[in-house]
Amino acid sequence: MTDHVADIFPLTPAQAGMLVSTLREAEPGLYVVQMRFALSGQVDVARLTAAWDALVTRHEMLRTAIIWDTTSSPVNVILTDAAMPVEHVDLTHLLADQQLAAVTRFLTRDRRRGFELQRAPLSRVTLLDLGDGEQEMVWTHHHLILDGWSTAHVMEELWQLYVGGSLPNRPPGFRDFAVRIANASQRRRIDADAHWDHVISGGGARIDIDNPRSDRLDDPWTQCVLPIEADRLYLWDAAAQQHHTTRSTLVHAAWAMTLRAAGLGPDEVTFGTVVDSRGPDGADVVGLCVASTPMRIDFSDVPIVQWLRQISIERATSQELAGNLADHRRWSVDGSEAPFRYILAVEAYAHAGLSNPDVGDELAVRYLGVNESTEFALTAGLPAGDPCLKLTIDTRRIGVSDAAALLDRWAKFLDALATAPTAGTVTKVTATGPAFVWHTLPERIRALALEHPERPAFNDGAGFLMLGALVQEAEELAAHLCARGVRAGDRVGILSDGTAGVPIATLAILAVGGVVVLLDPRHPAPYRRAVIAEAGLSRILTPHPDVRPDWEGIDVDAVFGERAVPPEGHTPVCSSRADTAFLVYDGGSALLPRAARYNHADVISAAAESAALLGLTDGDDWVISRTGRGALSPWEMWIAPLTGGCTVLAAGTDDEDGDPDDRERLPHAGVAIDATDVESVLVSRPGVTSCVVRLDRIDRLEAVVTAAAPCSVRELNRALRSALPERLVPKVALAQDGGAPDANRQLQCEQDIRHLWSKVLDVRDVPLDTPFFDLGGDSLLLISVLSGLLNKGWTDVTMTDLFAYPTIRSLSKRLSRPAPAAFSPAARETTRPRRDAVAARRERRNL
Repeated sequence: MTDHVADIFPLTPAQAGMLVSTLREAEPGLYVVQMRFALSGQVDVARLTAAWDALVTRHEMLRTAIIWDTTSSPVNVILTDAAMPVEHVDLTHLLADQQLAAVTRFLTRDRRRGFELQRAPLSRVTLLDLGDGEQEMVWTHHHLILDGWSTAHVMEELWQLYVGGSLPNRPPGFRDFAVRIANASQRRRIDADAHWDHVISGGGARIDIDNPRSDRLDDPWTQCVLPIEADRLYLWDAAAQQHHTTRSTLVHAAWAMTLRAAGLGPDEVTFGTVVDSRGPDGADVVGLCVASTPMRIDFSDVPIVQWLRQISIERATSQELAGNLADHRRWSVDGSEAPFRYILAVEAYAHAGLSNPDVGDELAVRYLGVNESTEFALTAGLPAGDPCLKLTIDTRRIGVSDAAALLDRWAKFLDALATAPTAGTVTKVTATGPAFVWHTLPERIRALALEHPERPAFNDGAGFLMLGALVQEAEELAAHLCARGVRAGDRVGILSDGTAGVPIATLAILAVGGVVVLLDPRHPAPYRRAVIAEAGLSRILTPHPDVRPDWEGIDVDAVFGERAVPPEGHTPVCSSRADTAFLVYDGGSALLPRAARYNHADVISAAAESAALLGLTDGDDWVISRTGRGALSPWEMWIAPLTGGCTVLAAGTDDEDGDPDDRERLPHAGVAIDATDVESVLVSRPGVTSCVVRLDRIDRLEAVVTAAAPCSVRELNRALRSALPERLVPKVALAQDGGAPDANRQLQCEQDIRHLWSKVLDVRDVPLDTPFFDLGGDSLLLISVLSGLLNKGWTDVTMTDLFAYPTIRSLSKRLSRPAPAAFSPAARETTRPRRDAVAARRERRNL
């Protein structure tokens, strides 16, 4: 390969960040872009292929490979020559509807096929023959080499070459652009640090519909498109002119209002925006010349014209300082993610190559749009081509129906801005848009109680608890907690025994700004004691005054005991929707229990999503059954009351009227299963030398234990059940002992990792138990670590491992044993047959 190399130079910060995300993603096809074109008429395939090859010769990024695994830092490698692969797929034997399905299947396979980044070109063309002079051309490439402007420019040149036209002199190379960006970043470092520290401090929150989903599509990424009529687009452009701004700024403003209405804010919103870094000296550069930067928009009550001007200035500043976001350590606490989950890209460039180019009388070309996949939960756009608003969604986190509703809301906010008077304020315009969601769970329940005080909310077998009584009991208990010194942020436990006292206690704790810690009575006593200690509980609430042995030293209050009446004018604390509201402990072990955190937005949105999955409507009841699942999620008991129904509580027992499998459809609560939690318990037992934890064929945890001395499965099960939550207790199988574990392999691995960390971090003595990011590392430096480990022979390491095992000791243990394939993304696919069975049962009930 070295004989055919024309140039080698480092990746730009934007490229490096995209490479990290690509290596971390378990699903194939991240950042693969597919541009689609309908070709009607006579296609001269030879001429088309020759035109593509000429473009590969002309533009160095079309013959670029990304080398990261054999170099100290990732680089662009430009080959002297390459050919564009042009593939053919014959669909002429299919009917029209079958062809449509076949094209959809091809696009999915083609995206998942992805690219081997070390082999150029990172691009290919496929011609799908539909018959009768109709073909579809799909140009697939990796986003690492090209941005949207570049693709439009390349397509314009393609059709010029196809008809025999000539092109101007070769444009400037990408290397000069990369060097200029690096130099500019160093000059503006001080100013950039202050700017990004301010912007990033407001990021990281989620909208209500952004939650892990069990009903994800087979293909994780999909698009929702809302076509915009010419008259509607004209009104938006006229409004932009009236407000002395641009269409792009108006779109950004409406997107900020949309995210705020969906749960971010309320005082400011942070999201990502795509900015062009070319500058006047690089207008013709073809490559990845854009960057994704955070953008923070404040919702102060100022005139619309002034607010839009502030947004325009913020966008210009982000564009100027985009190159200074290379230091990923500022992006989050552990350096592992961006400060935003949603990004907006407005393609405000000329796109002659996409808009019905003139290719002669024998052929007509029509741009069909682009399919793309990004690391973000939502990628919003005003794309080139036919006017439309578009959302690319990660269906593992956001549902298609929710995205469609968000798309419609975005357009309506643009309409509201378009019809706003010049003297109008942000508050007035916002009030004309879609209604805001409730900020916290107590606020939502209180509003429902004011409207329907006699509506049943819960039934625990002892009687109905009406909404009005629920709120009254909760407010009285909240006043009692305040009198006992419970303050915002304090963690208070609740015995989750399935009685009506649980929702009362939950609302009371949240009303004073506290954090609810649900204590599952099914957990073993050692695990409960560890949870109480780790959570730092200040108090425990129980529907019954039965102080348990593992609660010694903790104040305990009975929900229905004697307490003070709320004083006149008592106002509960109003937490932010982003504040932690629940801690659900169902991971780790009695040695170190682990919890999942949920805020108010998580609970409200997950309850709404669950109601839709269950098919619940106004007046429907739902029976909670505790079988078949781990921890009771914070939102399960609120699903029915929030949709106008009643939750039937089974008091912790199985109920014949409930459908246990219904719970399998809902968003899961709790922490992800970690094999090391189980392994830490097993390897501490006498005689056990090693173990491997995995999922068996029916998705049950299984632990294969190797012991050097006689070992009893019964004793191992007893140890597991006394230290782990029920859902983590595996089926234990004994394996033949192959001798003592190879301690030399782990020692060698520790030495290799320590050497690499010391080199990339410039730290002489690297401790075994200090996380990589705490030592000054960032996600870009992890690429060098990954490359070094692969070169040293640790071939099963992945970028995901480097984030999941952040210390030398934990990573060396991981690499010294087989990878836990039990927790591959494919394991999540098993929910679909179960979901179909639940739907069938519900249909039978309604007959």
